[in-house]
Amino acid sequence: MLSRYGLWVDWREDRQLNLKTEELMMMLEGDRSLIDIAWTLELPLDTVARYLDRFHEAGLIEKHDAPVRP
Repeated sequence: MLSRYGLWVDWREDRQLNLKTEELMMMLEGDRSLIDIAWTLELPLDTVARYLDRFHEAGLIEKHDAPVRP
């Protein structure tokens, strides 16, 4: 699915993000902030922000000012 949207991460370009992509996707339920995701995955905030911007541009996620709480 990721390659269809140009979101597959080449392990030769960013091994850490490649290894954590599946875990990152499981965190996109709306209950975690960008900072929470980056901290939990132990990835640089700017790396996660840029990657999630690509998901947003592809229309796969929505951006909110704060996590959506039930």
